[in-house]
Amino acid sequence: MARASTEAGPPEKRVFLNLYSGDRFIFKIATHTSLYIEGDEFEWTYANTSEPSSTHGVTYYGIVYERPQKFLYGDWKYWKTVEVGKVKEGFGEGVDDKDKVAAIRQKVKALAGADKYVDGGYQFVGNNCWQFCYDTCRALGVELQPGFIEAFNDESHWVPKGCTRRGLSWLSWVASRVGHRFLDPTTKTVTVMDDKVS
Repeated sequence: MARASTEAGPPEKRVFLNLYSGDRFIFKIATHTSLYIEGDEFEWTYANTSEPSSTHGVTYYGIVYERPQKFLYGDWKYWKTVEVGKVKEGFGEGVDDKDKVAAIRQKVKALAGADKYVDGGYQFVGNNCWQFCYDTCRALGVELQPGFIEAFNDESHWVPKGCTRRGLSWLSWVASRVGHRFLDPTTKTVTVMDDKVS
């Protein structure tokens, strides 16, 4: 059993993954994940775009935020929350000013990896919300085991454990050869994910 520290410090904040399922088109085969730190005003994720009504009138492409358990883009519906660890501080509390939130967004972007999570760089396979949560948790000192998020996708779709990881490995192999070109589930137009969205 770990010995409790006698040093006083800030109370730890719990880190959660908020999970969403969908009912339409490509949302049927995936589970969306957002990262939320206890006490923060927003959860954070990596997505195609944001809903301006939720992001202070600004449309973001890439790292986006939303009120906890209220991710609105597309057809996602909140499913459940999973605690994954603890940290000393969150990204920001009580923020309702778009400039301040934009600054927090840059902080989250730098933590996750600004070179990897560029605006307009979302890919359905690889550079997506799952990988964002893996990388950001790691940067926060919360280590998620490989396949942790994928297992929830197995659970939400009633398939044997491990199916999602195997399927993604195959899709990654295909994408590496044909490029990341997928049908956008909301506009139903072809979006070239290899290029920056303007």
